[in-house]
Amino acid sequence: QTTLVLFLDQAEELFTLCDDPDERRRFLEMLLSVADDPAEPIRTFFTLRDDFLGKLADILPKREVLRGVTVLSSPTDAELEETLVRPLEALDYGYAPPGLVHRMVWAVRDEAASLPLLQFTARKLWESRDKERRLITEASYDQIGGVEGALAVHAASVFGAMTPSQVHAARRLLLMLVTPEKTR
Repeated sequence: QTTLVLFLDQAEELFTLCDDPDERRRFLEMLLSVADDPAEPIRTFFTLRDDFLGKLADILPKREVLRGVTVLSSPTDAELEETLVRPLEALDYGYAPPGLVHRMVWAVRDEAASLPLLQFTARKLWESRDKERRLITEASYDQIGGVEGALAVHAASVFGAMTPSQVHAARRLLLMLVTPEKTR
C-alpha cells in the first residue's frame, strides 16, 4: 500500500497572509481532516513556528489540535559543533585551529536561525578551503566576516554588482517579503 504525505511548510503564513478567520479555520479543518482516519494511507505534516501555537489553538479550540505534535528544539552547542565537524571528517578535512568550530558556534548560540547561518558560513568556508592542507582556516573565516558577517558580505557583493534600477527593484521585492510578524 502506498502512503501519501502532504507536507505544508511555514503554516504560520495562514495567519500572516490570510486576513479572513473563517477561511483560515476552514483550511485548517480541511488539512486536519485529510488524515484523520488511521486506516487511510494519507499522512499530513506541517511546520509552524512555536509563537503561533496559541493562534492555532484559538482557531480550533474543540479539536485535539496538538495531537501528534513534535516540538523541535534548537540544536545544542555540541550538536552544532558535530554538524560542522563530521562532514569535514568524512572527507579527511579539518579546522585550523580546532577552536575555530567553537568560535563559530559561540557566534550563533543565541540566534533562532543558527543552523541556516552556520550552513551559509560553512558553504562559504568550503569554497575558500585550503585544498593542499585539507583545512578550513581561521584566516578564511575572518576574511568572509565570520558567521556574523558572512551573509552581509555576500549580500553587499551581490548588491554591488547590480545596476541602480536592479537595486531599486530588489529593495522593493525584499520589502514585500517582510511581514510585521517576521515570517517572510
